[in-house]
Amino acid sequence: MLNQSSQSPTSSREIRPHYLLELVSDELVSAEAGHAPHWVRDQIEQTPFVVVRRACTSVGELENMIPVGVRGQERSQRFAAFVSRHQVKRIIAPYELLGALPSASNRELGVFAALTTLRNIWHELSSPWGPGGSVGFELATAKKTTHSASDLDIVIYSDKPLPIEQVRFLGSSLANLDVRVDVQVEAPSCAFLLAEYARDYPGEIILRTLSGPMLGVNPWQNSINPWRTVSI
Repeated sequence: MLNQSSQSPTSSREIRPHYLLELVSDELVSAEAGHAPHWVRDQIEQTPFVVVRRACTSVGELENMIPVGVRGQERSQRFAAFVSRHQVKRIIAPYELLGALPSASNRELGVFAALTTLRNIWHELSSPWGPGGSVGFELATAKKTTHSASDLDIVIYSDKPLPIEQVRFLGSSLANLDVRVDVQVEAPSCAFLLAEYARDYPGEIILRTLSGPMLGVNPWQNSINPWRTVSI
């Protein structure tokens, strides 16, 4: 589990998609009509962590709220919601989890071995990166969420364009790993899959934006609606 003392005060930090937030209460605003399923409150009470997702929060009562997702015990249990910035006790970015250790019973799982391999191969990558998904959640919370068939989700935060040679090197380094690895790159205004960019460059790829998926050539162009970071 991540060492809590390594985290900086939440008041001076920005929040981006895939960050994990530890909450001080279970108060959530549903992203859909109706009440939250019963499992949502149970989950927050047991493990008060949510994952930041990409969504617009700039109008009406949602202004200055943070869009988040709640992970349930089952893969099908995912709940979209919003939380107030005052509910956040701690912010954990994926790149802060690279030094965290999984539970002793899980250290031999393929996803953690693959993460260790990538940490050794990607040590010269200047852009911050780290595990998301079930691996990141387990490392942050010490709650077992991975298993022998788990994939490894990696998030790279790159505010400047990545050279295509570097993109292809990063992609090729995944070939000999024993688990499936999905790498998503978070640019300032959108996100995209590393594999698609490496394969289709300089053609169009799917960009995940606040307005939904769109086709584009340059993920770092200024014309894309930006992700609005929230300082708390």
